[in-house]
Amino acid sequence: MKNENGVTLISLIVYVILITLVVAGVSAITASLYGNVNMYKEDTKAEVAFEKFNMYFLNDIKKENAKITQTVSNGNSVMISYKGGSTTYTFKDGAIYKDNTRICTGVKSMGFTTALTKSATVKVNLDIANYKTETTYVIEPKFVIE
Repeated sequence: MKNENGVTLISLIVYVILITLVVAGVSAITASLYGNVNMYKEDTKAEVAFEKFNMYFLNDIKKENAKITQTVSNGNSVMISYKGGSTTYTFKDGAIYKDNTRICTGVKSMGFTTALTKSATVKVNLDIANYKTETTYVIEPKFVIE
């Protein structure tokens, strides 16, 4: 009998086709995964920008004796005074500025609306990329007991 060791041409072609199909399937899954990750990454940039603004704004309105002293008529600027100073938040050129320091970019629109009732409120309408939010901040009077 003849001993047949080795790979025939037909089996080699079948192996190459199977390996090609497996590699194509893995690459399709990987491309889909990376596409979803990039989409998620773009969506979270806007949320991070809002949280950054929120952090700064809350820090200023929670200071001792904080109050709204000025809101520009077009609603693109608000000034908060507190014990020891004041801070102005301004929307211009697609960015939010705290005094003269840019804290957020990629902002489509922003507006401040203030109301003076028992406690002052500031309503902030913010549109960053695909993230739109309307947040109301309440500045409650603080009493310091010494």
